[in-house]
This record gives sequence, C-alpha cells and structure tokens, in this order.
Amino acid sequence: MISRRIAPGHLAAGALLLAGTGMRLWQYLGNASLWVDEIKLARNIAERPLPLLVTAPLDWHQVAPPGFLALVRLLVDRFGPDERVLRLVPLVAALLALPLFWAITARILAGTAQVVARVLFAFSYSLVWYGSQVKQYSSDVLIALALTLIALELPGRVRNGGWPLLALVVGPLACWFSTPAALVLAGLGVSLLTEAPPRDPVCRRKVLTVLVVWAAGAVVAGGVAMRAIAPETHNFMQSYWRHAMLPLPPWRLIDVAWPVERLGSIFAGSGLNYAWPGLQLALAVIGFTTCFRSHRGHALALLGPIAAALLAALLHLYPFAGRLLAFGMPALIIGLALGIARVAELVRSRTALPAVLVHGALLMPALGPMLLAPPVYRPEEVRPILAYLVSQRRPEDPVYVYHGAGWGVDFYGPVVGLVDSGVTRGGGHRDDRSAYLAELDQFRGRGRVWLVFSHDDNQERCLMLDYLDVIGRAADSLVVPGRIPVHPVHGAAVYRFDLSEPARLRQADARTFPLDWESKRAAECRL
Repeated sequence: MISRRIAPGHLAAGALLLAGTGMRLWQYLGNASLWVDEIKLARNIAERPLPLLVTAPLDWHQVAPPGFLALVRLLVDRFGPDERVLRLVPLVAALLALPLFWAITARILAGTAQVVARVLFAFSYSLVWYGSQVKQYSSDVLIALALTLIALELPGRVRNGGWPLLALVVGPLACWFSTPAALVLAGLGVSLLTEAPPRDPVCRRKVLTVLVVWAAGAVVAGGVAMRAIAPETHNFMQSYWRHAMLPLPPWRLIDVAWPVERLGSIFAGSGLNYAWPGLQLALAVIGFTTCFRSHRGHALALLGPIAAALLAALLHLYPFAGRLLAFGMPALIIGLALGIARVAELVRSRTALPAVLVHGALLMPALGPMLLAPPVYRPEEVRPILAYLVSQRRPEDPVYVYHGAGWGVDFYGPVVGLVDSGVTRGGGHRDDRSAYLAELDQFRGRGRVWLVFSHDDNQERCLMLDYLDVIGRAADSLVVPGRIPVHPVHGAAVYRFDLSEPARLRQADARTFPLDWESKRAAECRL
C-alpha cells in the first residue's frame, strides 16, 4: 500500500477552512433573536405571496434582490418561518464563500500572504455575522467571489479557444440574486478588457461578447430592481445613507478627501470592524500596489468592483458604506494580507523572528474583534425577555411596549404566547420626551406594571426608568444586554414596577419631572 503524506500547506489550508466553517456554524446555531431590520424583511418574506414578494416594492423601507427573496420564501413555505429557516440561505452562502475565497487566494497569492488572507477571512467578525442574518449581505459576498473567480479564469479559457459559457450564464443571473452584482460586473469588465490580447481578434471578440451580455443583464435586472423600490423607500435610503454618498455640491475642503474617508470606513466599525482603520487602509494600499506591479490584471479584478461602487456613490446611485460594501470585503482582505506580507518581507533579516513578530503585530488589530468578542452575537434578544414576561405576568397586569420594541413583540409575541389584551404600544416622541412620561402616567395606581424595551434610545429608556423609580418601586426585571462588537447596543429588557403608593405618586408627574434629570444610570445612558 502506498501512503501519501499531506503537505503542511494543504493541512493548514484545510484547518483554516474548518475553522471558518466552525465560526459561521457557531453563530448560526446560537439562534439569536432577530433584530428589527431582520424582522422587517422576514415579515415581508413570510406574509406576502411569492409573486408580489419578488415584483412589488417591499414594506417598511426594505430592499432585497428578488432571487434572494424567492429562495428564502421557498424554504419558509416548506419548513415554516423559524429563525433558522430564515437564516439558512445566508448561512449556506457564507459556507460556500469559504472554498471560493480559498480558490481565489490559491490563484493570486502565495506564501504568508495567502495564509494571512485566509486567516482574516475565516475569522472576520463581519462575515461571520452576515452569515447568520436574514439579509442578503452574505450572498453578496458569495456572488462577488464567484464572479471574480470566473473573471480570473476567463482570459486563459478564451486564449485556449474555449467559449466562456459559464461567464455568459452566471453574470446576468447574478444580478437577480445580488444588487451590487452589477457593480462587480462593471469592475471586472475593466480588468477583462486589459487582459484581452489586442492582437488576437477572436479572443477579444469573445471577451467583448461576455461584457455585452453582462451589461445587458445588469441593465435589465437593474431596471426591474428600481421599479421594485417605492419612492418613499428611495427617499428614505437617500436620507439614511446620505453620509455614504458624495456631498453635493462638494464645496468644502473635506469633501475632496471624502473617497479616502469612505475607503477607510470599510475597515472601521460599520465594515470589517478593525482597530486602527487608517493603518489597515495604508497596508491595503501597499498590498494593492505590490499586486499591481506583479500582475496588473489581478489588481484590477480586485479593485474594479470597489472602484465601481465608489463611482456609484459619487453619482448618488449606491451608498459606499459598511454592510452594503460586504461584496468588496474579500478584496480588501486580500489587499491587506498582501500589505502585511510586504511589510514583513521588508523587515526580514537572517532569521525569521522579525517577520513573525511583524505578522503578529499587524494581524492583531484585525483579529481583535473576534478574539475579544467571539460568537454568538445577539443585538436584541427579544424572545427570552418576552418568554420571561409571559411566565411571570398575571392576567390583569398591564404591559407597556416602548415603540422600538413593537417589531419584536409583533414577531415573537405569538411565538411565546403573549396575548395582546392589556398591552399598550407606546409612540415615538424624540422631539418631546415628556410625552413618554405622559404615556406612563396612565398606569399610576397600578400595583404591577410591565415595560418592554428593545431597539431603544438608551437615554429615553433611562429617563423613563428614572421617572418610574421616583413615582414607584422596581419589583422585577430581566435585562439581556446587546452583544455585537460594532457599536454599543442596548439589547432587550423587561421591567416590572409597583406604581400603587400614593406618597411616591405625589412626588412627580409628566409635567413636573425635569427632562435634564441627573440619571442614576448616567454611565449607562452615555453609551
């Protein structure tokens, strides 16, 4: 019998692949409660007929590609609207993205740069979390990787006389499953034009045929997608993502640096969430410069989609921000890995120790979020706090629901058995916070009053709780803090107060309680 020894490099690649798979399954199997944006999209998917789901504007300012919506809806029809069913398509996309990224890095990277890129991809906080959200960001990553790999393989195929049938089919089809696929195709098209041999008319004709088919597919899919966005949703998106599109007109000096600031933001909290994003951007610039010198086609294939997205943001067609740029994160990770490897190479001496130390020092800011806060990420754990409320509530107990928690109550209330009788929904009063206190005054004299909070302005929660501490007594609570390393989130909570003591009730009311009250929860409120 002949024994075959596995090369150390293959063993390391396999171990990292398993580690990345494990991180994504860890998050998925943790089964965190859906947060507000997931609930909005999940309700569109579960409550609409399939034809209406994929052709009409979505409710509640939601936008998603029809192919993604159809896949999730087919699973919901078969298995029901459980969280794990709703998140199955993003999970599968996240898992399939791993071997595709491995294939791309095997083609364009070598040595430590390849290992560093795979480590960063496997342990990316953002990519792990996207793989367990009822959103299309994970499939955006998968489709961008698939298109990039096809584009890298296409020049060699046409030079060898083959027709790029896969590219002709997958390119237009991708635009129905990923909104930014059109940007990816545009960026990859530029790299393919540079790679097509000018003295080989047959090869160039094949490449141009692919690009024409891609452009036609993107235009058709884009036109359908624009018709499926309600005018009010378009206006909302333009306002919400205003910071992620070039200010018009760009009169201020800072506007000139807007593209650099936006590129750096992709490494920051709302994107890859790396420490010292400026350093990460500088390393990526070094990496892409190195790549461009060694293989211009590879550099253009990686940077082209990001450049197309930046141009779209300049034209106010697509926001250049955070999770909407998930499709470009693998390319930025490759650039960062090349930069780290290049800096380590510059400090290499007769021994390997300096290079090892540089690799470790430069990797830590990128791996820090995952090392300090591994899964499971839970932004708004509404399910357990409502289950606790149901287990402790008496039939006559009133329940006040803070307006931001209404989405969670609507989705999880029926699941845990929360009946709507006796439940009061609060309103949003950001411009007049005394109105929150007026809503609470309707429960004066009641011995057992429950309050439900999630997706809240923490200062509003603190103001309301402080007011209740003055006019009543806290009797019970369950607080589940939010847990994501992007920005502070306040999680979900349920409180019970006794508002039946006349002496306490005389101390204040909504009209007399000072809104600039020095909260005993001041540190919490400053989060």
